[in-house]
Formats: sequence, structure tokens, C-alpha cells
Amino acid sequence: MMKAPVVLLLFSTVFLAYAAAYKRFDNYKLVEVVPTSDDQLNFLKDLARDYVHIDFWRPPSFLHVKTTMMMSAETFDDFEKFVDYTLMPYEVVNHNLQQLVEEEQLAMNLARSNVGDADSYMDLNTFNNLTKIYDWLDTLPAKCPKTHTCQVYSVGESYQKTPIKAFKIMKPGSNRKSWYLDATTHAREWITTATILKIIDHLVLGKNADAKELIEKYDFYFIPIVNPDGYNFTFLENRMWRKNRRPTKAGCFGVDLNRNFAATNWGKEGSSSSECSETYKGPSAGSEPETTVVSNELKRIASHTIVMLTMHSYGNMYMLPFGNTINYTGKVCERSKDHDELMVGLNKMADATQATYNTKWLRGNGCEVIYPTTGSTDDYTKDKLAIKYSICAELRGKSFVILPSEIEPSFREVFNGIVALSRSIKY
Repeated sequence: MMKAPVVLLLFSTVFLAYAAAYKRFDNYKLVEVVPTSDDQLNFLKDLARDYVHIDFWRPPSFLHVKTTMMMSAETFDDFEKFVDYTLMPYEVVNHNLQQLVEEEQLAMNLARSNVGDADSYMDLNTFNNLTKIYDWLDTLPAKCPKTHTCQVYSVGESYQKTPIKAFKIMKPGSNRKSWYLDATTHAREWITTATILKIIDHLVLGKNADAKELIEKYDFYFIPIVNPDGYNFTFLENRMWRKNRRPTKAGCFGVDLNRNFAATNWGKEGSSSSECSETYKGPSAGSEPETTVVSNELKRIASHTIVMLTMHSYGNMYMLPFGNTINYTGKVCERSKDHDELMVGLNKMADATQATYNTKWLRGNGCEVIYPTTGSTDDYTKDKLAIKYSICAELRGKSFVILPSEIEPSFREVFNGIVALSRSIKY
């Protein structure tokens, strides 16, 4: 058992780090509301579009569907006045998000204290910074199975000229199909980064029969950190940062990369033209260096790629295109023509995932399951590249802030889902 002075020292280290660098979230609140009338829903949509002081973790979508918002104590005072006027009930589900952030950081520091050289050791059961992850990726080709080829390469650079590294493991042969997986499109979704790294590790080291089966049947391509500038920023300054780090004309920073892909529906529902919004779509479709280089890599491998799995958090969901409603009316969600066929495999994926820990995973069309979005990775790969299984996953958790102890179960359940889907695909 760790002695109390050591724990206090670690906690003090966390506190001082925040005081010196991190944005603090003292008394920031997480608020949930469920609109039950058109007036209430329209009020929330206006708020999401025009009021940049509220961070919508679950934007308003349809009647009787929960909306989740993060806001400061000062903003909450104003929000109460607005919401009382609409007669819409609300619930504060967390009164101090700073406590969550500090609990997460304390757990990370405890993990670091249990290894000898914490600065160089790569522990896949905690959250690691960009440098450590990239250094770890560079070690993988030396561990590659002799029957396969492993390669680490850069697909291009971010806005701040940071390399966007990719990894592939493939077996020589003709007519082989591929999977593409990515994570960390949204910087604060750390559980996606940690989960994809464990998947890579499992496949390269062939840790069980399922892993060996997967790489025997398929080639795999990974981009673990689509948004390296944003991810780095979450470690240095703001744990809740979502977008990339492009400065805008309005004096704000960042484009939402998952609203910037050049799908046909770019710039429509679920995205914003406000340069300070968390869902800012960017000045044009595919305007960002990150979406450009990821799109180019996807174009390069699309002809032999059968599954594209992009990982986000949070909420326990597997979703298929498209994110928009038909004709963008806000009424009926648009499904792909092969939706029913794809649901057979998606159901097997979700069933295997939820059976791992007896959890519940939603599955279906993304617009129906979560909320309308446009310009997303999965809509782009389905719409423009015709990748059959274009899937967006929302991984486990009740917040973007999550303890490192959730990494292993996240990996286990997602990996089991991948195995189940792979066995359902016929080609």
C-alpha cells in the first residue's frame, strides 16, 4: 500500500501543475436537459449555434432526446434564467468538473510512480503524451511477426507542422482486404488514443488466437492521433480542448476536424459557421491539413479497404452513415442504401462488445443514435470512397475525462467487437 505522504506529494504535484499551466474547471458544471416541445428544442438549437460559452457535449437533436452541456458557474447563472423562461427541467449531473480532471491526473501520476524510468517507459494502461506515443510506434517494426511487414510512416503534417504518424501491418499476397482505424480526431477523447494503441500492440505481438486470425486474414492501417496539435494541447494547457489549433479570423482557435471532411453533406446540420464554436466546420470542405492528409491516405488505400472504424468518445455506440437528415429538414435521418445489410455485421459487433462486460451498446444510423452531424470521417468514406463498412464508434465512459483503469476494458470490448465483425464479413 502506498504511504499517505507519497499520495499527498503526488496530489500536490498535480495541483501545482494545474496552477502553473492547465486551464482549471473549478465549479464548471455538466448539465442535462430533455426538450419536450418544439419551443424548447429550438431554444437549445439556437443556444448551440450562437452561444459559444456553453460546450455542448451532446448537442440538441430531437424531441425527448437528452442534451448535455458543460458551462462555467457564471454561465450557469445566465442559463438558469433562460431555461426557467422555457419551463424546461434540467439536472446538474456534475457540479465541479475540476475534481474529475484532478482524479484522472492523480491516477496517471500513480501509474508513473510504479515504474522505474517514468519518462521513457511506455505504459499502455495509462494515458501517454504525443512524444512517448510516437517513440513507441517507432519500436514496432522490430517486433513485427516474420510472416508480415510492419511500417511506421507519416501521412503528412498538421497545421502546426507536427507529423501525423501512421502504422500498418500487412502480409504479402494478392487480393487481400484491409481495415483502417483511427482515433483522436477530437483531442480530448483520450480513451480512443489509448484503446487504439492497445489494439495495435495486440495485433503486432499476436497475443492470442483472435489477433493472429485477424492479421492472417486482413491487413491493418492505423492513424492513432489524427489531431496531434490538439492532443498535445490537452496535455499542456486545456484538458477539454476538442478542435485542431488553427487560429481563426475571429480571434479564436480551432476547426472541428470531424465537421471538416469533404463529404457531400459538409457544412450542413450539426456543424457551425461560427469560428469560435466547438463544431466550427472550417472555411471550406477539407480545408484543414489534418483532414487533407487523412483523406489522401484513405483515398490511397480505399480500393482494398473493407472497414473504416473511426473512434470517438463517449457513450457506448456503433454508428453507420449518414449523419444528416433527408434534405436537411431535421426530420427523418438519411440511411445508406445498404443500411440493412450493414446492420447484420454491426449487430454482431455490438453484441460481442457488450457481452464482454455485460454493458449496453447502441447501434444504428448515426443521426438516429446520437444526433445529426455532417462533414464526418465516416460520411466521407462512405459517400466519396465507397468503403463498405464505414463505422463511427463512441467508446465507453460518462465523460471525456476518464480514469486509466478504463483503458483495458475499453480495449477488450472493442477488440471483441472487431473480431466479431471480421468473422461476419464475406468477400
